[in-house]
Amino acid sequence: MTSKLIDICHANVRSLNDDILESVRAELAVENDIIMLSETNLPHSSLSDMDITGFQHILRKDRVDRRGGGVAMYVASHLSATRMSAYEFDDLEAMWVKIKAGCNTFLFCVCYRTPNSDPNFWVTLQDSLDLARHSGIDNIIFAGDFNSDPQTREGHLLNMFCKSNDLFCLINEQTRIIALLPPFSINLFVPQIVTLLEQKCYHL
Repeated sequence: MTSKLIDICHANVRSLNDDILESVRAELAVENDIIMLSETNLPHSSLSDMDITGFQHILRKDRVDRRGGGVAMYVASHLSATRMSAYEFDDLEAMWVKIKAGCNTFLFCVCYRTPNSDPNFWVTLQDSLDLARHSGIDNIIFAGDFNSDPQTREGHLLNMFCKSNDLFCLINEQTRIIALLPPFSINLFVPQIVTLLEQKCYHL
């Protein structure tokens, strides 16, 4: 008997077009229950069909004032998923989703921070997290591209954000998810009490 509940992943797709979506379908959707995407560039990207077999309709938060950016999430059909818009801010590219898996409930936040983000990004992200914590759900998981290399000021701010909120930053270096997708920077951080295994496919 396995203790695994759900498999999750994140990828910065740098525009969710038909070719990238086919890669997501062929690779990520086969091994994961939750697929979080950043820099989706919707609705500007051309997509004929965004559905993935075995998954619910895409959940997305698009950048509305200009091209680029945006975040999205695919959740497997056997899980319960509820968009939590009350925790979101218009000027923050972050989307919250409540996931129920068996007897366990999680709050997932997929986020994108541009390299030239306003200095108030971390303040707004903290405000968003504070709202989410009022839900009483302890299992809160962030995934996204925060463009915060450890050696930079933004990396220091990310580290401070994690420490002040008892979060563990799982990934601190540039990586790639599959060969068909471009390189991307990913930060995934979780409560200290949650343990994630492996490097590419995370088991909760």
